[in-house]
Amino acid sequence: GIAPSESPVQISRNPDGSVILGQNVVEVRPGAGQAGYISPENPRAAIVSGSPGGTVEVDIVDPAILKADNLYSVVFEDTLVSVNNVNTLHTKNFSLINVSNNEPDTLIKKSNNINGENNPITDGFIISVMNITDSGLNEERSGWIFNPDSTRPHGFSFATLRAPKISDYDIIIGDSVGFGQSIEKSVPVGPNTSVPFPAIKTNFKVFNTYTGKEIKYVLADLNAEGAPQAPNATRKAECDPKGNDAPVNYEAPELGIFSAVSGSRGLCSDILFFIEDFREVQDTVTYKVELRPQLDSEVTDSLITVNPSPGDTLRLFIKKPFSANDEFRFRLDQENVPQVDADSAKKALDDILVIPNPYIVSNVYEPRTTRTNRQHNRELHFTKMPAPSTLRIFTVSGVLVEEIQISPSDLTGGAFGGTYIWDMLTKDNLEISYGVYLYHVKAPGVGEKTGKFAVIK
Repeated sequence: GIAPSESPVQISRNPDGSVILGQNVVEVRPGAGQAGYISPENPRAAIVSGSPGGTVEVDIVDPAILKADNLYSVVFEDTLVSVNNVNTLHTKNFSLINVSNNEPDTLIKKSNNINGENNPITDGFIISVMNITDSGLNEERSGWIFNPDSTRPHGFSFATLRAPKISDYDIIIGDSVGFGQSIEKSVPVGPNTSVPFPAIKTNFKVFNTYTGKEIKYVLADLNAEGAPQAPNATRKAECDPKGNDAPVNYEAPELGIFSAVSGSRGLCSDILFFIEDFREVQDTVTYKVELRPQLDSEVTDSLITVNPSPGDTLRLFIKKPFSANDEFRFRLDQENVPQVDADSAKKALDDILVIPNPYIVSNVYEPRTTRTNRQHNRELHFTKMPAPSTLRIFTVSGVLVEEIQISPSDLTGGAFGGTYIWDMLTKDNLEISYGVYLYHVKAPGVGEKTGKFAVIK
């Protein structure tokens, strides 16, 4: 995360050809893995509580230091920020905790990197947290869940009021009126204005799926006889269940009522206001939902208003940044660690390569000769080698040039690297001559592989 202008790159070469690296420089030699090496897959961070809109991703960087069967938790802190007299939830930070044991170990504490920034490598992986900044309804996840016998579709609209409670909701339609009941309450519609609504028996209930409990609500049944009048509200006509060309039956600008269907046919509609405790304030209006039936031309030849049926559920998921209610967890399963599989290694023997082939004078990997060190240390690379294994090199006439016992520690490229670097010296410690050579690789319990390479002057 530091710009190159603030991180000077310092590299120098000694007279003997060795390289001095500055504190901001490391040396890396890429290479293929061992024959049969199975790389671990990135674990999936699953939501165990809450319903956040952001994501948490885990990328394995150093498989050699992964801790198998460890369980990790990602938790958050939040705060409320007032913008234009409206409280908005903001995420403060996140923490990464190893919760495998009875004594949790905090690996990253209260980091502000919640918008995709880099985080340090921890236990062999990097965690990336991507928050969301918008709010409101998650339209992709929200919608009706229909009873199999239901006639559909039904419409709805959603709005956040002054209390963005971190929750999701189900509106469940019952068999008859009396299944649920709204409460009597005045709903604020402006700085100094509120509209009173009576308690009404309903055929639905509203549940907060975060808590699993039924919540209170106000029902604005605007088409009922004697429906209350908001300031500047106008009753134009009774609703027309067949959707004929009657004017919209009710408008109340302060409540935002019928804004979506203004000027259309006179369809029936209900407005719900969710009433919940919010930040230690009781009976606060949190959200507004307009249950707005739609015209359905597939049900019958004539257009009609389709109402929800018993057993239908309107599921509402709220877009929300990470909050203290949210937790992600992921585990590095015992099976999902770096390993070498014998069956895979058998198939991988055919992938063994000699690099470069042919070897012409020198290899780009080799250190250059200098005025003080004219020794030419040659390198021939055998890649994707199994370990343990035996490498034998012969002339084309069958004379054994060298026999090498290879263990995992002899391979370069990290803990599971698969490259063996041969110095091109015979068993008598002499440089090999130019010509064509055969090689034979034998790995116990895996198999054998033969091939050839050329050394050209």
